[in-house]
Amino acid sequence: MSSTPPSAHLVVVDFEDISDASKDLTAELERAFGGHLSSSSSSDAASPLGIIAIRNIPNFVEAKNAFLPMAHALAHLSPEYYKALEDPTSFYNAGWSHG
Repeated sequence: MSSTPPSAHLVVVDFEDISDASKDLTAELERAFGGHLSSSSSSDAASPLGIIAIRNIPNFVEAKNAFLPMAHALAHLSPEYYKALEDPTSFYNAGWSHG
């Protein structure tokens, strides 16, 4: 008798929900990243992926179409330019990180 590992599920939230400061997204964050999940070790519990997808972002397609062609130019900038964009105080969560 073999047991199957728990599957992982992508958590998807709507842009309107994350834009609403009164909306409590705790449950979505816990499903996406783990946290205060049920203490039971049920084999049917989903494993968190550590990712949240956001849907219905206003003007997303237009922004993507405008900025994606700039990727080539970004990839060929000087190392000094990248160094000026680094933000070690945010543990590289903001600014530039080539890692």
